[in-house]
Amino acid sequence: MKAKREALLEECAAFHGHTCLGQVLGLRLAEAGMQWLGLDVFNGKRGHRDPIAIVENDRCVSDAVLVVTNTRFGRRTLKLRDYGKMAATFCLMDDAGKSIARAVRVSISESLDSRLDQYALEMGLDPQDPRVRIGALLELPTEDFLILKPVRVRMGANELPGKPARIVMCELCGERVMDAKDLQKGGMTLCRSCAEGAYYEVI
Repeated sequence: MKAKREALLEECAAFHGHTCLGQVLGLRLAEAGMQWLGLDVFNGKRGHRDPIAIVENDRCVSDAVLVVTNTRFGRRTLKLRDYGKMAATFCLMDDAGKSIARAVRVSISESLDSRLDQYALEMGLDPQDPRVRIGALLELPTEDFLILKPVRVRMGANELPGKPARIVMCELCGERVMDAKDLQKGGMTLCRSCAEGAYYEVI
């Protein structure tokens, strides 16, 4: 199993740009979630039934989840709910593709650091060496550091994969707004940046 994870980690690192602890954590999160859904990440069929992955931070772990699950923002199968947590939820849609049939949230146990330290000391290795910690994460049993909880995930039709059901024009800036992301304000149909203020300032 470690050899299979190492091969998958190479794919993750190639996409991300380097190997790091976050890549291994993302790999293990995704592996556990996909297996819970009945999908095998090691047999080359990762995209045969598209899952939806919801990542909870925008760091290294999320790139690994993307690679392992074959999800993509552009296909609307990868979602970001930025809670700043090392966790992700993995979902399968129903046969009609209209709602989430089942889902599991996978998070990191608070015992992770102590478990990594214990592993290193048992092997006579330096517990602070990143390579040692990466090696430990590739071998530790899932139950030693991950928490899996079945969850209910509700997504509206405008969040699910597929073509946009609705496209409108913002009455202030004239730009297109897809997927019911527009707002009604002052009797006008507006994009969020016009209605609430943008993250950018035109110069």
